[in-house]
Amino acid sequence: MRLAKVTEWHSEDDLTFIGSGQKAWLDEEQQFPLLNLTRLVFGEAESADE
Repeated sequence: MRLAKVTEWHSEDDLTFIGSGQKAWLDEEQQFPLLNLTRLVFGEAESADE
């Protein structure tokens, strides 16, 4: 038995997509599979005044 490293995306409508399988963070250009993360750094949140 092998662990799959795939996320399959299913369209609910034009704006909603549901992923099944490996979870990933997405940006406008690529996926970042969570199982491949070795380091994660968060920056400081911007204040509402900026």
